[in-house]
Amino acid sequence: MVAIDSLSEIKDFVANALDDISPDINVVNGFPASLYFGKLTSPVLSVMINNVTADKNAFSDFYGNIYEQGTNEVYATKASIVLGLYLSLPESYTEADSNDIFISVCNKLLFNDEYPFEQISCDEIYFDDKTQSLVCSIKATTSAILTKSVLVTAITDLEVSAQITH
Repeated sequence: MVAIDSLSEIKDFVANALDDISPDINVVNGFPASLYFGKLTSPVLSVMINNVTADKNAFSDFYGNIYEQGTNEVYATKASIVLGLYLSLPESYTEADSNDIFISVCNKLLFNDEYPFEQISCDEIYFDDKTQSLVCSIKATTSAILTKSVLVTAITDLEVSAQITH
């Protein structure tokens, strides 16, 4: 299982990994304005985090120390992370094209060496009248250890004073 400091790490990794599945597809973080206004002219694959499930006592487990200019204590919790990938295709594309892109997404995510994706699913493909495009929602599930560092300042000077009374 992979340890990460930020959920953005996984989202950015997925966006970068999928950026080369096709030169025609624009892979973006979130939803670009082009999906809301006007007719879609090129395919767009939006990457977002849909759901994170972590232990209710998140970051209560001690994970280790990092020694760099003092000591950082690292606390961790296991989390299940669901990424939402929203594929929008102009009307010149078909459902078969959507399925081919879904297979490419599966290949990129399931066979990568960094993050172990456990499940990838595709919802029903539908035509969106607003953008005049085919839309397909893909969910990709992975697990990671979320970590949080806490700087611990070392005691360098200790002064002890005592008063003796009789």
